[in-house]
Amino acid sequence: MRNFINNYHLLIATYLLFYLDDEIYYEDNEILYLPFLFYTFMLFMYNKMKYLYGVLRIAFYIGYFFIYMDISKHNNNIERYMKSYNKKAAENIKKYILKKFIDEVKNNNYKLYIKEYKFRPANVEVFFRKESIFVEVCGDVLKKLTKNEFTSILYHELKHVLIGTLKVRIIDLINFIFMLAAEYLIIYLSRKKINSKDSPKNCLKIYLFINVTLGVFFNYLRNYIIYLEEIECDRYSVLHHDKSYLISAYTKLYNLDNNFVKQSYLYNIMYQDHPSLDRRINYINSM
Repeated sequence: MRNFINNYHLLIATYLLFYLDDEIYYEDNEILYLPFLFYTFMLFMYNKMKYLYGVLRIAFYIGYFFIYMDISKHNNNIERYMKSYNKKAAENIKKYILKKFIDEVKNNNYKLYIKEYKFRPANVEVFFRKESIFVEVCGDVLKKLTKNEFTSILYHELKHVLIGTLKVRIIDLINFIFMLAAEYLIIYLSRKKINSKDSPKNCLKIYLFINVTLGVFFNYLRNYIIYLEEIECDRYSVLHHDKSYLISAYTKLYNLDNNFVKQSYLYNIMYQDHPSLDRRINYINSM
């Protein structure tokens, strides 16, 4: 093990750099360890029991697909949300929203459900299903933002609902397919092209190179798509409400959430899916 670490410490460090830190990669990044662990196990199974290997691998990827695409989580969020939904409390929260926004939601044929979570970090989160929009107001948002500022943020979130999540889902699906293809390529090379004595070491090299390279690329592409959608949502908010309220709302929220106020464009795209505060303000002022 010591020799292994000494020989491959740079590759291991590179792998951990991209996959360990939640803030610069995926929220649920522990799922990314599964392919390599299962690859090691399945390679052993392939050598010993070829047909059983095939069955287990198909079963694994079906399960992995549903976990990675996060299909069940969406429905669970709605069920959890509605179980503790309080209509009276929701009506009180709606007093902090301008009536024109509520009318805008109705004009788009949506029903608005809104709920406050005081013990979460300050933020406004939205998810939707069919004709329903579910808003989660977290932390001290209602205390920190004025009625106009809060409404401007809600216009931004409404545009996210109107845009949908298809583009991001497609990127996630492509990423999944490439990961699948990369692992089969590794197995092919390990059995057909690489000396069996060096197979484990070379497979690790191939896995790290392919997975980290593809992972970084698709993470960049995913961040860039969300980044563009964020700008589009800001534009929608500015069209319906004065831009000064959106700027002041972002300034307060970024400070509450300890987000970066200023950063380079490359760093922003590589490690964040939202524009930094200074860049966001510049975009809004130019609208």
